Amino acid sequence: MNARLRGMTAAERERILLDVVTECTAAVLGYQDPAELEPDLSFPEAGVDSLTATEIRSRIAARVGMPVPRTRFDARTTLAEAARILNGLVADDSTAPRA
Repeated sequence: MNARLRGMTAAERERILLDVVTECTAAVLGYQDPAELEPDLSFPEAGVDSLTATEIRSRIAARVGMPVPRTRFDARTTLAEAARILNGLVADDSTAPRA
């Protein structure tokens, strides 16, 4: 997915990554519908603790094909901010295969 993401515009990547963050968060927290999570919720507001944060990062990393640094997601980070952070990581990842 990382190579595919790199071929998109920043706005397209951010939209896809917001979906990934929301879907992974919803799955870990047991939501039936990811749409129940608002993009402006911080991770703690959504019900994320340190254990679930680790699982969410693992799922996101598996989906995007690159590691997600723990330090990028602090207690104030919203789901939308997480997507923007991931967008920057994908855009800056010089080790990713090129599309």
